[in-house]
Amino acid sequence: MVQPTEPLDLAIALVILEGDKYTRILTADCISHLQRQPGKSTIKAASETNNKIVNWVKQGILHCDNLENRSEVLKFFVHTAEVKLPPQYGSVVHIV
Repeated sequence: MVQPTEPLDLAIALVILEGDKYTRILTADCISHLQRQPGKSTIKAASETNNKIVNWVKQGILHCDNLENRSEVLKFFVHTAEVKLPPQYGSVVHIV
């Protein structure tokens, strides 16, 4: 797994990645999503991004064969979640 040097780097990347998706969601998108209307959905795009982050974190942790390396990767993600960058949307939830 390639990881940034510092948790701050990953936190900034997640804010940019998720912020791009979340800022595109409008009230009408929420209503359309709840009514399950077909078509392109900004909420679905944000959800897919969140799911990709969750899977990436899981793979990063489980990729390590020994417990010591796995522990270090987990610490990195926890430190990333602790970085105070408003707003982090769902990335903190996905990491923890």
